[in-house]
Order: sequence, then C-alpha cells, then structure tokens
Amino acid sequence: MELWRRETWLAVWVYTLFFLAPLSIAGVGSATGLLYFTVAYHRARQPISDPLPKWIVAAFLLLPLTAALSALVNPNPVGNLIGLRKEYAIFIPLALLPALDQVNRRRLLLAYAIPVVLMG
Repeated sequence: MELWRRETWLAVWVYTLFFLAPLSIAGVGSATGLLYFTVAYHRARQPISDPLPKWIVAAFLLLPLTAALSALVNPNPVGNLIGLRKEYAIFIPLALLPALDQVNRRRLLLAYAIPVVLMG
C-alpha cells in the first residue's frame, strides 16, 4: 500500500467512515469531508470512464434543491437555509461509488461489524 496514491486514501476514508459510523458523529463528519475532498481530487486527476446515468445524479441533486426551495418559501427563509448547512451528507452515495471500487467489500463490512458488535 503506497501512501501517496489517491486510491489508497479513498480506501482509508471509506474504512474510517464505516468504522466510525456507530461510534462517533464527529468522526463520521470528518471522514465524510475528507472522503469528499479525496473523491474530488481523484476525479480531477482521473476522468470518469463509466459515468453514472443522468437520472441517478438528478435524483441526488433534486433532493437538496427541493429542500432549498422549501426553505425559501417558508417563513424565515434565512433561518431555514442556515439549518440546511448541516445536510452535506446527502451526497455521500455519490462519493462512495468511486471509493467502493478501491476496497474489499467483505473486509469493509467486517470493519463495520466490529464497532456495531462493541456498541451492542
């Protein structure tokens, strides 16, 4: 495993996200942000060879746009829009798609099962 490869860091943040999901809200937020950054860097360096269908991307973009429109039409639109700033995790499926190619899914589920069993 080479630490300077983009694929290594994609795998590290996916494992971190799955491991910390049952343990720490702050850890999930940090791992999600770092995963977003790494996926954006990875996509800037390597073009998408097999793009997602447009309807999948549209579905993920429609939900935040609908939430923003709903916040604008309700009373106190500024307060409602400020409340939406925490909803960045809605795009995690789009970030996980290129990252899941870099990990062993069975090992990833085991990394998720260990803290779930400990918390249980």
